[in-house]
Amino acid sequence: MINKKLNNLQDLIKVNVMPLLIEDRKLLQVYITEFNPNKIVLDAKFSAKDLEIDGSTCPKWLKYLDINKNSSSNLLIIDNFCEISKQEQMKFYDLLKYRKVANYELPTNCFIIIMGKSEEINEIIFSLLSIIK
Repeated sequence: MINKKLNNLQDLIKVNVMPLLIEDRKLLQVYITEFNPNKIVLDAKFSAKDLEIDGSTCPKWLKYLDINKNSSSNLLIIDNFCEISKQEQMKFYDLLKYRKVANYELPTNCFIIIMGKSEEINEIIFSLLSIIK
């Protein structure tokens, strides 16, 4: 079963059409171990200012992803997403919908992953995501 999910995850990352909600943390760990992608992990519990997604500056984490824009893949992992309120989850809306922070766009090889449970996701945010359970 994990191999089928891993293949699905790999396919979704290759096409990079929309952000992905992963409910199975072990699946992501296996993917990272097998494929060793560049990755940045943002803790959703931090404020928009601390995460540098408030639009005041180009985020340091985005500069790292941009430096690696020619690698096979970059993962932007948003962890602890369901540990913040559904209202606070909206601070990620522009990043998820438009793939940018203010005027700073994510590299085309950057794939966004949210860790959490589908029933704990804001309905608007949920509409922007693919899901692997």
